[in-house]
Amino acid sequence: MGDLSKMVFERDYLTLALTKKKIISTTALLVFPVAIYFMFFSREFILFYYSAKYAATIPVFIIFTGAMFIRIQNYTDVLVLIGNSKLVLLSFFVFMVSNIVLNILLSSWFGVVGCALATIVSVYLLVGLQLQFTIRKLQVNWSDYIDLKNCFRLFS
Repeated sequence: MGDLSKMVFERDYLTLALTKKKIISTTALLVFPVAIYFMFFSREFILFYYSAKYAATIPVFIIFTGAMFIRIQNYTDVLVLIGNSKLVLLSFFVFMVSNIVLNILLSSWFGVVGCALATIVSVYLLVGLQLQFTIRKLQVNWSDYIDLKNCFRLFS
């Protein structure tokens, strides 16, 4: 984190964003294929690794594997470095409230799968908020911070 701190100190926000972009792209290159594999072969993985006793957990496993597509990055580090810890707190508050509300609604309709969906939707909301806050505070474009085109290309 030393290099990122230096970029913040020098207010070199574009270089900071481009560095994070490279980190995200490199990590996605490693993580996305694993996530896709586990989503498609979750049944085989669960049955082999845990046994048929855990077959009912397969839908939940697939849903939570979807978190791997966004957990390729620490989304709070830059906000903390640039002195915006309050935005981190705000985003986690929104996450917590949305997770509670969605869990109450979706668990009554879909049971444990609804809880998993509620959590994943809330996590994606958290990441979206933190990315938006970071990009706005750095005064850079989304394309400077994350290469969505390359990330999505990994799916093909």
